Amino acid sequence: MSKKISKKLFAHPWKYKEGLIISVVIFILSVIIELVTGDFIFTFPRFPVNLGAIVIYTALIVFLQISEKDNKIIQWIGSSPAAIVSILYVLFLSTLLGLTPQFDTKEALLQHLNVPELSGKWVLLYKLGITNMTDSWLFLLGMVLFLTTLGFVTAKRAFPFNKKNFGFLLNHFGLYVVLVAAVAGTSDKQDFAVITNKGSENTTNIAYSWTGERYSLPFYFNLNEFSIEEYNPKLVYYNAQHEEVVHQNNETPFQFKDNIKGEFDNWLIEVKEYYENAWIDSATQSFVKSEEPGNVQAAYIIATQKNNDDKFEGWVSCGNIISPRVNLFLSDNEYFVMLEPEIKKYMSDIDVTDENGNKTNLIIEVNKPKKYKGWKIYQSGYNEKMGKWSNSSTFQIVSDPWLPVVYIGLFMLLAGAVYIFWIGKDKK
Repeated sequence: MSKKISKKLFAHPWKYKEGLIISVVIFILSVIIELVTGDFIFTFPRFPVNLGAIVIYTALIVFLQISEKDNKIIQWIGSSPAAIVSILYVLFLSTLLGLTPQFDTKEALLQHLNVPELSGKWVLLYKLGITNMTDSWLFLLGMVLFLTTLGFVTAKRAFPFNKKNFGFLLNHFGLYVVLVAAVAGTSDKQDFAVITNKGSENTTNIAYSWTGERYSLPFYFNLNEFSIEEYNPKLVYYNAQHEEVVHQNNETPFQFKDNIKGEFDNWLIEVKEYYENAWIDSATQSFVKSEEPGNVQAAYIIATQKNNDDKFEGWVSCGNIISPRVNLFLSDNEYFVMLEPEIKKYMSDIDVTDENGNKTNLIIEVNKPKKYKGWKIYQSGYNEKMGKWSNSSTFQIVSDPWLPVVYIGLFMLLAGAVYIFWIGKDKK
């Protein structure tokens, strides 16, 4: 009767047990480095150093795969067990990232928790870098493990080249390109906020990082005009005694328009006058059309109750920071209210001038960024207290020179999937 001989740990060929131990060692090493370095955050070098590092790293993988392909360690790194272990390790880190709130700084974490100092589990999570996972040693060494196994798996199929492996190579090398460009390219990405004020005298090239640091841009912003388009305001019923807001009992809300009639539950509503821009006449307490800054939306309505023909009429207005809200009272505790109009879109008319004095006019609309000399300019905010009379506009400007490389990798992934599907279809 044959006796089963158990394989000694780390006796070749290495399998999943060895991979698990290696991943645990990497995790412990990451924790030790994180605790020793404290608040130090590793950042990738900028271009061209990061590009050189990628080329050398990739060339080293190819060289070792070709020259040392019989080495037991190299064989394991390019094996399925190593690939699966590295995938599971990255999934573990991704789970930690997804379950833990992420903040760039300790101050942001304290603000989120609304505490003066960290305590309990948050001390451990912060010290291990889990609250800022993408800048932690856990993430860095985890990505090195994953990219190394991915690189060797890809190189193993690439040398010697076989046409049958073409789809596999497109998929795996495409993923390699995406991850390398996304990680190493973070140091070259710039993401700032620019606050502009209306008027030629307020031209600015000052930008702020999201941590509050100040930078000077190689071009200047000038805000010509800011505008907002709004939906017509809605009508609601409010019961002050119960502190209850009642919306219309159907999917189509009652929106104000000039000379319209409609129903609101058991009320018939008639809009006699509707002004998108109005100002209250203090003498008559009526609204008149006005284009003056500070104007409001207002409507004169007649509300008739269906079951007893009780009728109430008067002005309603949503009000603003200048003009008070005006409601139509039905009793001491019940009244109809005009809600503040919802914003349809907002945009800015700006001039951007480079250091040579070349001026470019851009219309920046929310969710419709514009490109300018390698930057993307997004409409991100305005003075919400001033609303449509805001004299300031805030932009997010982003430069990400590695993004096209990420797109190339994604295209390779897609092309590989199509190729594999097409070859599989032909074989059938």
